[in-house]
Amino acid sequence: MSLNPLDAAKRALTLGKEGLKAATADVEGALSDTAQATAALGRSTFEVAAKDAKGMWTRFAHSVERGVTAAGDDGLRTVQNLSLEVRQHSLHPTLGTPDPTAGVGRPPVILLAGQGDDATKSMKVYADSLKRDGFNVFVFDDAGRALESHGDASAKLDQLVDRVRRETGAAKVDLVGYSTGGTNARAYVNLYGGADKVGQVIQLAGTNNGDPSALDFCASGMEEKAGSDFMAALNAHPSQVPITSIYEKGTDGEVQETDARLAPDALHHNVALEQARPDGGNFVVNDHTSLPFDARAYDAMRAALTT
Repeated sequence: MSLNPLDAAKRALTLGKEGLKAATADVEGALSDTAQATAALGRSTFEVAAKDAKGMWTRFAHSVERGVTAAGDDGLRTVQNLSLEVRQHSLHPTLGTPDPTAGVGRPPVILLAGQGDDATKSMKVYADSLKRDGFNVFVFDDAGRALESHGDASAKLDQLVDRVRRETGAAKVDLVGYSTGGTNARAYVNLYGGADKVGQVIQLAGTNNGDPSALDFCASGMEEKAGSDFMAALNAHPSQVPITSIYEKGTDGEVQETDARLAPDALHHNVALEQARPDGGNFVVNDHTSLPFDARAYDAMRAALTT
């Protein structure tokens, strides 16, 4: 069975020490499949990036193995950051203090997930919390899992935005995007014609100034590299709707504060959270992957939606 490289890596996180060798083999096979498939589509950048990514995934498996050795197989499975399923079942089903009237009369909210995420899982806690608080919530269940270019993702997002507007009668929607989803939300407004359909954008650890460590095996990761043409274009256009960037001070273990912080602008709002772990955590256990399950981030996001 062919696996997406990210899915294979996530599987490695749930298998424990004995399953790592098999999971690593899955990663190697997935990278080969990715290279062949993207080459067939004529996407040479994908092909090259997939080949270059092989060493990164090997290092990833090694870092997981170190975590298993330190914590033991049972301990590994209790760490919230290692598996979406573990996180969902180990946390409260909703976040923050309930406020059933907070979203009443406000625009519909569309949630966008990060790279490789199954949006219906990774954004479930946020979606349930917002619904509890009176918001009309939709999830952008992108089949490309935010791995495709921001232009391709925005074209699909635009279809959902139009459908939500038709179904609800709302003139505009609000977008809440996590990680690459946050960058995509801003790109949709700034670069791909979404400004007239969006009331505001709220980012959770989105990349606004280029991320030197962005994944280089997928189109969105290549675009988010520091100094890329995409990042230059994204920041060349003044914002047309309010944008709030929520991130951790210093680093969340993956995204740096300097990458997420918006430049001074009347429509830009930066919300810096204190780190939950020293230095934001490490590659295996970090604050970045916890944000969609973090009550502090939820409170900041809900405040932005209701301001």
